[in-house]
Amino acid sequence: MTNKNTQGVEAARAGDLLKAENLFKQAYKEDPTNQGIFQNIIRVMQMTGNIDGLLNYYEQIQKSSSQTIDRQIGQQIVELALRSGKNQMAQKILEKQVQKGDYSVEIVVPLSEILFKKRQLEQVKKILIKAIEYSGKDPSLLTNLAVTETEMGNYKIADQLYRTVTMQRPNEFLGYYNYSKFKLATGNPEEAMLLVDKADCIVSNTKEAKELRRLINEYTGSSKSIISQIYSNIENKRWEDAYNKLKENPEKRNNSKWMSAACELPEKYQEKLETKNKCDPDQVVKCLQLIPENDEIIAELVKAIKEESTLTWNRADKPTTGGYQTYELLKNSEHKCINILKSKIIQAIKTQTYHQYNEISGWGVILMAGGYQKKHTHSEAEVSGVVYLQVPDSGNDQEGCLLFSGYKKKLVKPKKGMLTIFPSYLPHETTIYEENTERICIAFNAKGKQ
Repeated sequence: MTNKNTQGVEAARAGDLLKAENLFKQAYKEDPTNQGIFQNIIRVMQMTGNIDGLLNYYEQIQKSSSQTIDRQIGQQIVELALRSGKNQMAQKILEKQVQKGDYSVEIVVPLSEILFKKRQLEQVKKILIKAIEYSGKDPSLLTNLAVTETEMGNYKIADQLYRTVTMQRPNEFLGYYNYSKFKLATGNPEEAMLLVDKADCIVSNTKEAKELRRLINEYTGSSKSIISQIYSNIENKRWEDAYNKLKENPEKRNNSKWMSAACELPEKYQEKLETKNKCDPDQVVKCLQLIPENDEIIAELVKAIKEESTLTWNRADKPTTGGYQTYELLKNSEHKCINILKSKIIQAIKTQTYHQYNEISGWGVILMAGGYQKKHTHSEAEVSGVVYLQVPDSGNDQEGCLLFSGYKKKLVKPKKGMLTIFPSYLPHETTIYEENTERICIAFNAKGKQ
């Protein structure tokens, strides 16, 4: 050890961490090949909570020194960068390792997750397959590849991957749990229940398994929850019973599903529940021209959707039938046109609702002839909407329309460049689209108002 490094250790033991940090940095400058000194810098800067300073220091060293930082130190920096939300920095470090031919699990798993969030699915798939060839069928790699294949619409491949994980690790909770979630998402609730039962046998009474079991029961209609009972009454037109259940549970009024159920009831019950105005699409649905019909950005947006690697026919667990749907489009997009659209949507929502929303997500939809969207709501959001990019040029006012299908109905005829905004609890669907041309739009959800 250098003298300054020794002095730094003594200062740290005496509790003078800032002095120790300065001494360690001087020592490392004198001996940049000594990775142990760099470890001391990491420790002391973590102790003072100066993570941003540590990350900045690491970047400076990388730029100014020809020395290669130890792989283990690089991994520590990656973990700290990810915790600090500096994904770009983490990605850069991990990609350098991959470029050197390092396809180990500890490098590829975090890199694949960063790239997945950025929707670079082809790249994710490529490095995961390479890593599996290099490291063998590691469960983490197989699971990440299964998630990626699912988002790309390759459900058979994803199913095989999940099955392989459970066969490899038959005594691990997570494999069965993830496989169960996949089965539910792809419309196989019976198999999903069998798998979550197996997960429960390995680790019983987990919060995650209980929630998944609830979702499976809700999907099959066997749930005993109050909301499920209300919807059962609505389905069988037992309006009085549904009304009484809603009335008995006023604390759930802020729950999106409670409001969605109220919107299904005849007006006399809505009046008693004081929800009539909120369930009236004529009052809560807003339409405006967001983009001029001849604006070049529309063609750019259509191109971005069609080239999106996640564009999948009849995407699992989504209401699109007879059409294609993408995975997340509006978050972390590298398309300039999509980011411009996102800004326009955020401003329009603020103008129409007088609220700024912290989180917005969106997806592209292409309906083909005979396609439609099944009736649904968006219980995970507060405001929803759609921007139309390509619509049928026909005189049929009923075709391919947005239908608000609660007790009081409203039909909205789409128009190129038009934005429609509505509360997420409002039940909606589309009428069947019969044209030979494609009907293309971007739908979105927003939540977290200020």
